[in-house]
Amino acid sequence: MRLYMLYLGTMHPGDIPVPGYLIQTSDGINILVDTGWPRSFVGKTVNLPGLTVEWASLSLSPAFYE
Repeated sequence: MRLYMLYLGTMHPGDIPVPGYLIQTSDGINILVDTGWPRSFVGKTVNLPGLTVEWASLSLSPAFYE
């Protein structure tokens, strides 16, 4: 099992880092943990490089399920 901390961007004021986490289980399942934004930040401008940038650094890509 592995735990990765992902840099998802920054929020203002003060360039506060926004982390996310990826858990890779021993049986190959990836679990993404996004703690979300506080209500006070909804609608404010943020600097986010994108989650797929972080996934690419781990050689991962999103999967979609219906």
